[in-house]
Amino acid sequence: MATKDEAVISVGLEGGTGVVAEVGKIDSAFDKVKGHLKDGLGSAIKGIGSGLASAASDGLRAAGVFQAINLANAVEDAKKLDFQTAQLGITAGITGARLREGFEGLEKTTLQSAPALAAFATSLSDTTFDAKSATEAVGGLADVALATGQDLNALGGRGKSLHDGLGVIGDTTAELGRLRDIAEQVKVIGGPKAFYAEIASLGPQLETVSTATDQSKARLEALVGVLSKGLTPGKAREVVAGALSTLQRSAADIKRNTGRDVLDSQGQIIDPTQSLQDLQDLARRKSGGNAEKARRLLSNQFGSDVGTVIARSNFQDVGYLAANSRDQGRTTREADEFRQSDEAKRKQAELERNSGLRGVGNKILDFGSSVR
Repeated sequence: MATKDEAVISVGLEGGTGVVAEVGKIDSAFDKVKGHLKDGLGSAIKGIGSGLASAASDGLRAAGVFQAINLANAVEDAKKLDFQTAQLGITAGITGARLREGFEGLEKTTLQSAPALAAFATSLSDTTFDAKSATEAVGGLADVALATGQDLNALGGRGKSLHDGLGVIGDTTAELGRLRDIAEQVKVIGGPKAFYAEIASLGPQLETVSTATDQSKARLEALVGVLSKGLTPGKAREVVAGALSTLQRSAADIKRNTGRDVLDSQGQIIDPTQSLQDLQDLARRKSGGNAEKARRLLSNQFGSDVGTVIARSNFQDVGYLAANSRDQGRTTREADEFRQSDEAKRKQAELERNSGLRGVGNKILDFGSSVR
C-alpha cells in the first residue's frame, strides 16, 4: 500500500486490448503531478509520463512486456548514444542531435540499433580520420551486410579501403554496386563477397595508386577484377598486391624502356594498367611474339605468379569494365528482400521497442537537468 510520501500508478498491461485501454492512466497521472509542481519541473515530469505512455502504446503493446522495462538501462542507453553522437559530431561538423536523429532513422533499414551504428561510424572514422564521410558510408555498407549475410562490424575494412584506397567519400552505395558488377562480369571466384574482401585486404596497395579522378578510380577497380580472374580469393589478393608492388620497384626500369613515367610527383602509380601493359608488350617483343617465352621471361623477372598474370591478362578489358560497370541495384534489392522476412520484422520490432525506451530515457535525463 502507498504511504503518504508515495504515488502509485496502477496499470494493467496483460494483453493487447488491456494495454491500449490502460496506458492512458500513465499520461493522465503524470499530468496531475505536473499541476502541483513548478513549471519547469512539472513539464519535465509530464514529459516522462508521456514518453512512458508512448512507449507502451507504440513499441511494447504487441509484445506485452511493458512490466519488464528497466528504466535505468533506458537512461544509460540514451546517455551513451548522446555521448557517442556528440563526440562524433565534433569532428564531423554536424550537431550531435542531428547525428542521433540520422542513426535512429537508419535503424529499421539497417537492422542495427542507433548506438551500434554510432559505434561503427566512430570506429570507421578512427581509421579514415574522416568522421563526416564515415557517418555517410554506413547505409551502403549496411545493405551489403544484409545482402551477404555478414555482420556490419566485419565491413569496417571495406569502408577504410573505399575511402583511403579508392578515394570514395560519403555514401558508398554506388561504388559498392560497381564493384559487385565488376565481380559478376569477370566471374571472380567467390563472387562479390570475395571481391569486397579482396578490396579490403588490398587497402595499403590501393593507396599507392593515384585515384584523383573518377576515371582513374574506375580503372583501378576494373584492373583488380581483371588480374583476379580465375584465381582463388587468397591467390588473387597475393597476385594483385605483388603486381602493384612490382610497378613501384620497377618504375625506373619501365620508364627507361618505354619513356613513360610510372610514378607521379607524390610517388603514386599514375596508371597501373598502362604500366602493366607496357611490361607485357616489352616481354612479347623480346620473345618474338611467343606467348610462352614471354611468360617465362616475365616470371623470371618478377616471380612466377606475378609474371604469369601480367603475361596472360587482357588489359583491354580494363577499359571496357571501367566504362561499362555500374551499380545495378542488385544489392539494395536483396537487402530489401531480407527486410521483408519474418526474422527482419522481429528485429525491427525489437529496435522499435528499444528506441521507445531510449526516448523515455531522454525524458528522464531532461527531468534530471531541470531539477539542478
